[in-house]
Amino acid sequence: MTDFTSLSTPVRIADDRFRWEVPEGWRQGRGAFGGLVIAAMTRAVEMTAASPERRVRNVSAQLVGPVLAGTVEIEVTPLRVGSGVTSFTAVLRQGDEIATQASVVLAKARSQDLDAVDLAAPELPPWEEVMVLPVAPPLGPEFAVHFEFRSTGQFPFSGSTHPSSSGYVRALQPGKARDAAYVAALADGYWPAILARMTEARPAATLSYNLQIVADPETIDPALPLFHRGRALASADGYIAEHRELWTPDGRLVALNQQTFAVIR
Repeated sequence: MTDFTSLSTPVRIADDRFRWEVPEGWRQGRGAFGGLVIAAMTRAVEMTAASPERRVRNVSAQLVGPVLAGTVEIEVTPLRVGSGVTSFTAVLRQGDEIATQASVVLAKARSQDLDAVDLAAPELPPWEEVMVLPVAPPLGPEFAVHFEFRSTGQFPFSGSTHPSSSGYVRALQPGKARDAAYVAALADGYWPAILARMTEARPAATLSYNLQIVADPETIDPALPLFHRGRALASADGYIAEHRELWTPDGRLVALNQQTFAVIR
C-alpha cells in the first residue's frame, strides 16, 4: 500500500503548475476523498511558497465537482507576499473543467502573549482502549479502508435529534510527513455528524471546507491518532453547516474545521 504522503504529493512541471496522479481506491462517492484532494493542493502551495519559516495557517476550499482517478493539473497563483503573510490560490483542473479551488494562507509566527484556547476540551479516553470500528463499503466510503476509526460518539443512521460525531482517527500508512496536508486530510476523514440524524444511508457531499490550523503539525506524535469532535450546527434545504475539531490524545487543540455538506437526495 502506498503511503499517504506519497499519494498526496504532486510533481512539479513548471514554476506554478503541478501534475498529480489521483489514485484508484480512494473514492468518496463518485470522486476522490476530499481530504486527499485538499492535501495535494496544500502540498503544491507549500512547494511553491518554499518558505519554511511561514507555516500554513488556513486552508479554504470549494469542491465544485468530483475528482476522478487519473491525471489532474494543479495551478498555483500567489495573491500577495507580505512581510509576514503569504496568500495563494490553487486550482485543480481535470480535462477542461475546474474540480476544486483552494485558498491557502501561510504566515510567520508573531507575538505569543495572547496564546490561549478558550474551547472546552473533550473528554479523551485512552485511545488504545477504544475499539476499532470497521468502516468500509457498502455502508462506508471506499477511502475509509485506508484509515483507522475508533468511535466514542453517535453512530450514523441512529436517528439522533442532536447529531454529533467523535472518536480517534489516523491514516494506516501515513508516510513521513506530519504537516498541514496531513492535518487537512484528517479533518475531513470522519463521517459527517448529520449522518447520526438519518435513519438510513443517503448520499452527501462536501461543498465548502475551511481549516484553521492552531498547533504546529510538526509537534504531532507520528505514532498517535488525533481525536475528532464534530457537530451539525444548522440544516436548511438539504445543506448542513458542521463544526469540527482535531485534538491530540493529551488534550491539545490541533485544528478547527467548518464544512458545508449537501444531502443529495
